[in-house]
Amino acid sequence: MIVNKSVLSLILVALFGVFVSFVFSKKIYDLEVNRVIFNFHKEVDSKSLSLEKEFNLTLESLQSLKVLFDYGINADEVMFRDVANSIYVRHKNIQALEWIPKVIHERRYDYINKRRESYPDFTITQRENLGIVERIFDSDVYFPVYYVEPMAGNEAAFGFDLSSNVKRLNALNKSRDTGRMVLTESIRLVQEKASQKAVLSFLPVYKNTPTTLVQRKDSLLGFVLGVFRVGDIYNSALSDTAEDDIEYLLIDKSNGVDDVLHQQFSGVKDTSLLKEMRYEKQIDNMLGRRWYLAATPTDRYIEHSLGLLPYFVFISGVLFSVFGAFLFQIIAYRALIVEREKYKIYLAMVGASQHVLNNFINQMQLFRIGAERTEGFDRKLIKLYDDVIDEATDQVKELSNVKQLDDKSIAASVYPKDL
Repeated sequence: MIVNKSVLSLILVALFGVFVSFVFSKKIYDLEVNRVIFNFHKEVDSKSLSLEKEFNLTLESLQSLKVLFDYGINADEVMFRDVANSIYVRHKNIQALEWIPKVIHERRYDYINKRRESYPDFTITQRENLGIVERIFDSDVYFPVYYVEPMAGNEAAFGFDLSSNVKRLNALNKSRDTGRMVLTESIRLVQEKASQKAVLSFLPVYKNTPTTLVQRKDSLLGFVLGVFRVGDIYNSALSDTAEDDIEYLLIDKSNGVDDVLHQQFSGVKDTSLLKEMRYEKQIDNMLGRRWYLAATPTDRYIEHSLGLLPYFVFISGVLFSVFGAFLFQIIAYRALIVEREKYKIYLAMVGASQHVLNNFINQMQLFRIGAERTEGFDRKLIKLYDDVIDEATDQVKELSNVKQLDDKSIAASVYPKDL
């Protein structure tokens, strides 16, 4: 029975230790998860800021080109190429820099013939389902790509009338009417051979300095245009910060829907995205458009970022609990042995006392016999003698029956019951 109680105590102590270890390690695990999420958000915020800086630095370069055409200066192709090349050297993520003049219907052939002096096949084109075709001259005004740098890789855009496309035309009109740089929604470039999305940035150029809407429409000379593949901008800004096991989406929410401009994911295929942990950070100063960088980690990213601390705490706690349980068992067993030895000594002392009492009783029988034979001896004293001897014998027996060795138990066994 004692052995069963010891085993039960050992199991209970071990289970309690395991429970405490689990609770403590779970708390540490939760703290670690919060730390990983905080660092994850911080990293996304940093990437968002890098994208904002990269894009705005690139957009500012358009101001240098605008100077060529301000106040009616008639910049030729050589001047345009020189300035554009100096910009392109600093910003390799630019797909193209272009000059888009305003060409009224009556002067369209003046512009076409001027460019054919250098490019005999030049014409104003538009895009149809079958590809790039010559523009149907049915508009009052055209906005063709007149200068483009670099030419290599952008030949298909040369001569393309931007007003023949709704998205481009909307951006042209907005830029003209506000006098500000405008960024388009995502488009597919006419020179695009892959599936990468692009955006255009228009900066209006006026003859003078108009202050009203009517003046801006009348004095518009054209636009300085920047062509940007979104993926190139993204990779330029974040080329040194690529991370495995995180899906990044660059999204434009300006039109009320999520237009995914670029996606990057270099994780392992069999990992799953933790969609409930998706985090979005808006990129500021995007010329009125609402761009966001959305990041979703995988379970593998969280697992690798957590480290081994929670598991170490749990395993250490379990081992400590098991060790503590065994130590407790050893101490309890030693205490039991000591208690048993004390009880043996006690019983030996009680036995010795009983032996002494028996010897005393046997010797006192002689006095009792003598008292009985003495004539006139009070029989009540003999009766009192017998009662004393019986009480002492019972008290010794009570002492031998004591199970709990302490002063109260021993005293209670020999003290009169009515006290």
